[in-house]
Amino acid sequence: SVVQFSSIPDKEAFQKNKTLGQLKVLGVSWDESLGGTAFTGRVADVLKGRSKKDPDGNKRAWAKLLATSEKTKVILSANKDAHPTIESFIDDYDFRGSILRAEFEDASKDLFERVGQPIKDAIAAA
Repeated sequence: SVVQFSSIPDKEAFQKNKTLGQLKVLGVSWDESLGGTAFTGRVADVLKGRSKKDPDGNKRAWAKLLATSEKTKVILSANKDAHPTIESFIDDYDFRGSILRAEFEDASKDLFERVGQPIKDAIAAA
């Protein structure tokens, strides 16, 4: 979204020189398939490839994998690497892995390329 901020005087205020903030939306654009869930899915794909057991067909294992992938994504936003663990991942198998931010960025390369288009569209609409 592209917005414009302005301040207007508050005529009903008892104090002098009081102003209110006002936002005006100038342009909006988005990509519905591009967001945090897509990036979490890429982390899950990398971690799935490193697991000794495949979580396909096991809803409980996928739920654990996605929850761990979300936490790992947040860690990778501030650190160069992460070491996720999942207790009792599949049939008492404890998953322990590691992922580098560079690996995450490489797996998400096509998503990063799509980030600029909604920004350009929002600016064009403004």
